[in-house]
Amino acid sequence: MASISKDSNGTRRICFVDSQKRRKSIRLGKLPMTNCRAIKGYIEQILLAQVSGQPIDTETARWITKQPDSLIEKMAKAGLVK
Repeated sequence: MASISKDSNGTRRICFVDSQKRRKSIRLGKLPMTNCRAIKGYIEQILLAQVSGQPIDTETARWITKQPDSLIEKMAKAGLVK
C-alpha cells in the first residue's frame, strides 16, 4: 500500500494511494530507514482503516498521539488524520 522513496539529496518520503485513488506523499527528511519503515507501517494501518470504514486500532492511535506536531500536520494535509 505504501512505499519509501529516497530523494537525490538524501531525504526520505512515504508515497501511498489514498481511499479516493489519489497519489500522495509525506516527506520525512533525513531519517534512518528503520524509523521510516515504522512510520510506513502505521500509515498503512491508517489507510487500511479508512478503506474498510473501521476505526484505527488502539496501538496506532497511541502512536499518533506521541508524534511531533510537524508530522501530524503532514499527515493531516495528506488526509490521514483530522
